[in-house]
Amino acid sequence: MKKLLTIAVVVCALLASPYFIGQQIEKKVRDMYAQISDYPGYELEITEYHQGWFGSRTTATFTMPIAEDGLGIDHLSFTLQQEIQHGPLLWKYNGLGFGLSDSSTQIKLDDDMLALLPADLNIEDNRLQILGHIGFDGSMQSILKLSPFSMVIDEVELEVNGAEFTSSVAMDGAMTFAGTWQGFTINEDLQTLVEMKQLNVSGVQQLIRGELFSPTALTTGDFTVHITEFSVNGPTPDTAINIADLNITGDTKENDGLLHLEVLFNAQSIDAMAQKFNDFNYQITMKNLDIEVFQEVQRVMLELQELPEQQQAMALMQLQALVPKLIAKAPEFNITQLGMNTKDGAVSSDLNIKFDQSIYDANDPMSMIFAVDANAQGYAPQAFLESIGMAMDVEGMLDQNILVKDNDNVSFNFTFKNGQALLNGMPIPLG
Repeated sequence: MKKLLTIAVVVCALLASPYFIGQQIEKKVRDMYAQISDYPGYELEITEYHQGWFGSRTTATFTMPIAEDGLGIDHLSFTLQQEIQHGPLLWKYNGLGFGLSDSSTQIKLDDDMLALLPADLNIEDNRLQILGHIGFDGSMQSILKLSPFSMVIDEVELEVNGAEFTSSVAMDGAMTFAGTWQGFTINEDLQTLVEMKQLNVSGVQQLIRGELFSPTALTTGDFTVHITEFSVNGPTPDTAINIADLNITGDTKENDGLLHLEVLFNAQSIDAMAQKFNDFNYQITMKNLDIEVFQEVQRVMLELQELPEQQQAMALMQLQALVPKLIAKAPEFNITQLGMNTKDGAVSSDLNIKFDQSIYDANDPMSMIFAVDANAQGYAPQAFLESIGMAMDVEGMLDQNILVKDNDNVSFNFTFKNGQALLNGMPIPLG
């Protein structure tokens, strides 16, 4: 008898719990959409939410104004249709499992968008699918799947290859993401105009400020983007571009309320302007960025984009008032390397900007100018610059001491310190 009673209680709990779980999920979904809607430039609004016992249906609309597009429309819009399965027993996300919910989201173009496409064009539904899972602990996982498709518009063919991206977000704000897109091609008259081959992304991030989906969310951690090849074929060789093995890596850290960022771009080779460049590198670093002030700048910038033009002056004054607060922690901005190898030799340059705190006085705005400590230098083979059509420019800059001759190279050296600018060792007026 006790066993039967226990079984009855378990069955009743399993039957009743999806309804109450559905109420929790509705709040999570509405909160998420509200945070995403805070981004300027578009609107994302839930237009329908129907909660059932074992599942819910959500319809949301995305609308982004378009100033001038030449297509006869003033906005871009599509609809998101989400089917949500209530836990505790789930099977929609990635097989049988347990949790608060599984969901599947479809994206559909609105009628005014479809009207722009040729009448005989037929793109199957479910080309883009987003699957989601929320665990009992509130953690979230998602899978975005793009199935291959092609379309022809005005004799131009677009071929889009498949993609799959996964992400995971824990309750403490720890996030991971990874995925691959096999790329796309644009063809016309049996010729490839634009092509991107495989793209891979991955990263590990930690939320440190703000709400997860809000525009003021701030994270630390690393990310990597790799593109195997990207090419644009112009009508002549000097208008064609090919980039092979492009890597973008970034790393952000927090230390005592200060943010430190490093981003590196590098490519194995770049073919452009009928020239070939190898080992392209471009590295940017930012140090000592006050997180609290930076977030305040973010907030004002968001307000600025939403304010009417006649009210923007006040927001600009707020931004101006925040500049001294950013400088107070001695931020640094550096282009630590910008260079590549050419057939005529290496091209290299760098830039460093920082603020001398012994000179800067928060009560004296003019001291900001004298506190700037900047230097930049670089060199390039003169033959390379001439080969890309800059012979006249180089001669003019040599005559004006903007560049100096250095064997087979031309170079420059710029410094700014204590309010005095020097170019190649010679003072230059700033007034």
